[in-house]
Amino acid sequence: MKAIIIDDDREILDIVQAYLENAGAESVRAFADPLNVQIEQDARDADLIISDVNMPHIKGPEIFSKFTQSLKAGNSNAKFFFLTGVPLQFMSQQDVDRMQLADEVLIKPLHLDDFMNILKKHYLLDRQIKIALEGQFEDEPLEQNA
Repeated sequence: MKAIIIDDDREILDIVQAYLENAGAESVRAFADPLNVQIEQDARDADLIISDVNMPHIKGPEIFSKFTQSLKAGNSNAKFFFLTGVPLQFMSQQDVDRMQLADEVLIKPLHLDDFMNILKKHYLLDRQIKIALEGQFEDEPLEQNA
């Protein structure tokens, strides 16, 4: 699995990157500045993109819109997950509507077991995920950040 993580919170990036590496990700590219992501280009080789919803300069739903345009251009197997610490009822209806089109909306704090089950659900299962689901990795929650 090749993954891209986009989140302005460095701590969240590090934790999600560790989760993906524990799951056997072949490569994980982490972006703390969403403006550094060239989604049309970077998404071509990605199997999974995880984006925070609330970031400076560009919001996750805007990144998702670019991603869906990229999908139409060729990478139809990639998955897109939103990651947010903000309950959906506090978001604009337009953002909620766009987020519901994604493959998953992950709510912080995200626990390792929950994350592994979501990956399994979305076809990203390999031997290391099976080990993780058997409790080999410690469950560390993400911090709750908006």
